[in-house]
Formats: sequence, structure tokens, C-alpha cells
Amino acid sequence: MDQTMKVLCIDDEPIILQQITQICRESECFASVNGCLKAEEALTYLEANPVDVVFLDINMPGMNGLSLAEKIKELYPETVLVFVTSYLEYAIDAFQLHADGYLTKPISVEDIQKEAAHINQLKQRFQPKTDVFIQTFGNFEVYVKGTPVRFERRKSKEILAYLVDKRGTGVSRAELASIIWEDELYDHSKQKQLDVFIQSLKKTLAAYDIQFIFDLQKRELRVDPSSFQCDFYDFLDGKANAKMSYCGSYLDAYSWAEYTKAYLSHKGLNLKA
Repeated sequence: MDQTMKVLCIDDEPIILQQITQICRESECFASVNGCLKAEEALTYLEANPVDVVFLDINMPGMNGLSLAEKIKELYPETVLVFVTSYLEYAIDAFQLHADGYLTKPISVEDIQKEAAHINQLKQRFQPKTDVFIQTFGNFEVYVKGTPVRFERRKSKEILAYLVDKRGTGVSRAELASIIWEDELYDHSKQKQLDVFIQSLKKTLAAYDIQFIFDLQKRELRVDPSSFQCDFYDFLDGKANAKMSYCGSYLDAYSWAEYTKAYLSHKGLNLKA
């Protein structure tokens, strides 16, 4: 059990809030447990004190728990949300919001312990699955445990960059050829050259023992987005560190990346609005 998690409990009834925070502490599942009575108070607290888990009541005056949960997810997408309520009819709304858990009052220490075990599994979704980090903001780079990968061929590196940009979508050899050589005819000679670039890419990835990030089928090539961490993907997921690191620069060496760059710039402006 991960006992490093920080918890915030939110309920507009002082007695119930005290009970929930006390039960969370008695469960001995969390590193710290704090409470807030009002939604606005909770948002102010969270801005200065990010937490791993939020237990929140749904039926609160003013900003209810569902509206508060949406704002929390905007601020901290990785925060686990567990609704605690007496009203079962809210369950559908809670899960439409992609809540991570749902407890009905009154709750017990055992309820919290079971939920904590479930939360530990949920937290694994946000842990880097490998030691591979792919940088797309600025120049394209691949790092393994902090060490940059050196590619034998520049075009092999560009192929991987394009596949990362496609986010796991399968790409045909003809499409890759149109990216690498633009308007040139994809003839037999180009097919042979492309095979050389792909084989070089496979060789490089294997040398760093990260061949699992790349999938080569007979007709298509793709990356496995679940096998590495990427600033581009983190940005799209709304993660705070990626939002802060994006400064309008994306795969600068490649002209074909301009479309995605425009999209990111537009999305970045909306995030700041």
C-alpha cells in the first residue's frame, strides 16, 4: 500500500467532514488528510497544495460536487476523485464525469481501506511505464534513463518523429515516403531506401533495448503510445508540467509538423484563457 498519498476531504456539513477526515486518518492509508467545507475554499487550497486524492460530497450549496470535480480535473487531471454521498441517484452523473470512485454514507474505515487499494491501482495509470521519454517540444529527441538516443541515420529519426506525431495511428510506407521525399516519385529505388531507413531505426532501438516502442507490421508502422512518456501526449492530457514546458515550438526540424504545431498553439491559448 502506497502511504505517501495526500488527501483532501470536502463536505459542507462540519460534523460529517470531521467524521470523514477522521476515518481517513484511522485507515492509516494516507500520508496526510485535510478537509474543506466549501468548494471555493477547496479550490484555493488545491492551488497551493496539490493532492493525490479528493473525497468530495456531491450535494453541496453553491458550487456542487460535480461542478467542483470538473474544475479540479482541469487543474490537476491526475487527481483521483472519489464521491461520497447519501444520494444514489447522483451515481450516473458522477461516473459520466469519469469519477474514480463512489462511496455512500455512512462510510467506515474498511470502506476507505478498500478504496485506497483501488486508488493505488488507479495511480499506476499516471506513472511512466518505461524509462523512455520522447521530447517533441523544440527539437525531437529520445531519452532512455536520461541518456539521448543516437540515430545512425537522420531519416530514421524523422520516421520515428512522424510516428510519434501520429500518436499510434498506423502509417503506410507510401505515406512515409511522401513525408521523406515530398513530391518525388515513390519508385523501386525509393522503396529500397525506405527499407534501409526502417531497418536502421529498428537496429538503433534494439541497441538501446527500447524496440518495444515501435511496431512494424507488413503494411503499416506505428508507435505504442503506452510504452513511453512524451511531452506532446502529456500536453494533450492536460498535465501541468507539459503545459508549462510548451512555448510554441514543436518538432522544429520538420516542415510536416506545422499542422500539429498550429493546433498546439491554438490549444495553448485556450488553456491560458
